[in-house]
Amino acid sequence: MTLYQQMPDGPNLTMGAVDKADRLWQSNPMNAIILPGFNICPGFGKLIAGTLVAKNVSTGGGRRGFYVPYCPSDYTNIDSDSRIMVGRTFLVADGAATANSVKVTIEDSYRFTISDEIIIGDNTTPPENLGAITNITRESASATITFTTAIGATTFTVANMANIHVIAGTATPWMSAEGVIHRTLSTGVGQIAQYQMPVDIVVPGNVAFNLNEVRNYDDDALTALGMRVVNNAFMVM
Repeated sequence: MTLYQQMPDGPNLTMGAVDKADRLWQSNPMNAIILPGFNICPGFGKLIAGTLVAKNVSTGGGRRGFYVPYCPSDYTNIDSDSRIMVGRTFLVADGAATANSVKVTIEDSYRFTISDEIIIGDNTTPPENLGAITNITRESASATITFTTAIGATTFTVANMANIHVIAGTATPWMSAEGVIHRTLSTGVGQIAQYQMPVDIVVPGNVAFNLNEVRNYDDDALTALGMRVVNNAFMVM
């Protein structure tokens, strides 16, 4: 099967050869359905070509319709590839039961804005919708994010990889895959987190990817995108 080379990259886009982006495609990209002109939420650092994305559906905050990295529900194998959890913002202290705030790193706090709606989860407890962010306070060592809906009766612990992400789906687990970015890009980190020039999103139709280059997917993403895995080597949409 022929490998196809990416087109030249533009501003804020890392040259594909650096991360072997040409290995993503196992079909001719000219035949793919690529929708142009979408915004990516800032603060996630480098997003590698092949990263699945979901859409921020917060009603406030000014970022509704912006894309974020998709968060798979499976927490396994994250040590071997950080891209699997790139969309999750991990807590630096337990998210205590009945609390209306959580702590994250100052750097990661710039992924969020007031009125973003957020979800909390870990590798044991079902995710919960915390409603809208009402305040972000950046202190000397961490940032406190306050929200409208208190955590339920169960504490989300750092030991169980407690984390938050913006709401990107209409029902539990509040995350729905929308497509794939096909060029590596930088969204910045911390105070230098930056909005991207509009990027292109590959959506289902006439696409075959190298399975090894698409990391942050799960069964829910396969269903949402109409994907199937062929010979444990190719992902077809």
